[in-house]
Amino acid sequence: MSGKKLNILVLSNRLPYPLNDGGNIATYKNIEYFNKIGYKVSLFSLNTKKHWHSPDPLEKICQVYAFDIETGLQVSTVFKYGFNFNKFALGRFYSAEIEHSLAQLLAKESFDIIQLEGPYMWVYKKALQKKGKAKVVLRAHNIEHLIWQRQAKNEKRFFKRLLAKKYAQNLKQLEYELLPNLDGVIAISDEDEAYFKQMGFKGLLSSINAGIELGAICETLKPTPNTIGFIGSLEWLPNVMGLEWFVKEVWDKVLELHPKAELHVAGKNPIERVKAINAKNYVFYGMVDSAKVFTQQNELMIVPLLSGSGMRMKIIEAMANKKCVVSTSIGAEGIQLENKKDAWIEDNPQKMAEAIAFLLKNKAKNAEIAENGYGFVQKNYDWNELILNFANFYETV
Repeated sequence: MSGKKLNILVLSNRLPYPLNDGGNIATYKNIEYFNKIGYKVSLFSLNTKKHWHSPDPLEKICQVYAFDIETGLQVSTVFKYGFNFNKFALGRFYSAEIEHSLAQLLAKESFDIIQLEGPYMWVYKKALQKKGKAKVVLRAHNIEHLIWQRQAKNEKRFFKRLLAKKYAQNLKQLEYELLPNLDGVIAISDEDEAYFKQMGFKGLLSSINAGIELGAICETLKPTPNTIGFIGSLEWLPNVMGLEWFVKEVWDKVLELHPKAELHVAGKNPIERVKAINAKNYVFYGMVDSAKVFTQQNELMIVPLLSGSGMRMKIIEAMANKKCVVSTSIGAEGIQLENKKDAWIEDNPQKMAEAIAFLLKNKAKNAEIAENGYGFVQKNYDWNELILNFANFYETV
């Protein structure tokens, strides 16, 4: 790292605040640490009606340009796109007024790097043609179309499965269109880096994890005995489907082996499917004041995902709180964990139930895995180190 102070424009399809999900945290902390190493950062972001928030908290770490937009399925948008799903799927992120504002900003200010937080902002490609000398880099939190392909595979309802397939096709087309126009790609995991190579990307490519700040563990906050925690955005369908699968396929088997076990579920914006879940020894909270406190109150945490891509920050956060994690293979994807050492990974419902019952009863093994996981996070996910990898990548670009 030479010490050159770059001028970076971050483009995001949603405002990365509040810090209550992995995507928001990954974007916010990336900007915050760019700021700490002396880079000038501007954020140009859609502020969607569904996730609207005042941009004021972000102004302490960057210059913010936030634009209100409706991306949901409304009567007006149905008529606007003439009932054409292909146009609606990605067109909902587009606004001519926002594109004009982006073009004006690019004409006014000279950026070194334009960082796309995912592929969606490529709908503003006409404005991005006025980028000047700036290098365009995709920071890929996931392989977006892969999430929807997997979701379609696991969706039992015909119409929703069809929509997921169509959306995956749209996203795949967007990603393939985007790649030749990029100077670099920063994948969030080694697996995703390999997938971009498979997609044919020829430019500068690297994987850099999203990081975490290791705070103090509250040693006086003891977990409630026999408790298993699940936390995540409960409007994100991979989380919803994973939770439904766990309750239906795994939970009764856990209770047969350990009748005192309790499943505690928390997360923001729960959809009706989540609110309708009913099971024995099942405690539902919805949004909690502190994810950290919720995590520390449980003896172990589960990440039972069946679809998704990239990496799950909820695993890193749980391990940073010295919690033993039980996950599916897809849940743990993108994190180079050693099974039964750093975390416990099972895909078979019966074996997952047996692992959970064993870890609830065997406190020593539970604590050993939790301690190993904490050390793994310390070694691999410290933002102070990761931001230097970003800086080296951008100076190379």
